[in-house]
Amino acid sequence: MKSLAPLLMITCLLYSTCSTDRNDLEVANLRCDFMDHPLGLENSRPGFSWEIHADRRQTMQGAYQLMVASSPELLDEESADMWSPGLVESGQSVQVTYQGRPLASASRYYWKVRIRDQHGVYSPWSEVSYFETGLLSAGDWVAEWIHAPAMGKGACPWFRKSFEMGSLPGRATEALFPT
Repeated sequence: MKSLAPLLMITCLLYSTCSTDRNDLEVANLRCDFMDHPLGLENSRPGFSWEIHADRRQTMQGAYQLMVASSPELLDEESADMWSPGLVESGQSVQVTYQGRPLASASRYYWKVRIRDQHGVYSPWSEVSYFETGLLSAGDWVAEWIHAPAMGKGACPWFRKSFEMGSLPGRATEALFPT
């Protein structure tokens, strides 16, 4: 009976690591143009990337399903309003190029992805991620130069102004260059 114990342990170990009954796939570390939640993207066709985590060795992606929407509530197969190409047979998980409806300037978009491995096992959907576009066309830039004509050459004026707001802003974005 003692000689069966190691064999039984090896059999249990092999079964637990090779079983296809468990769903041990995960999609994580979502990136858009190689950044985590980028703000002010100037790219109208960003690239999406993700990592695959699996308990089973030699697991490879056989297909992916990606969705992009204008709100997190629209991220399902029936209502992803920006892009939902369906199941794409591909092992690509780095810089999958956006090919949906045209992105608007200064807008936030939400996305998620899931994969199918080479054995036909699907991962659950990833966490929802987002990206924000910057000003995508020259016509979106509307501004006037700030200058102080009375200052001499080489002077470096500091412009500031206090003001009161009539209501709270709908959204604020952290400064990229803190003072």
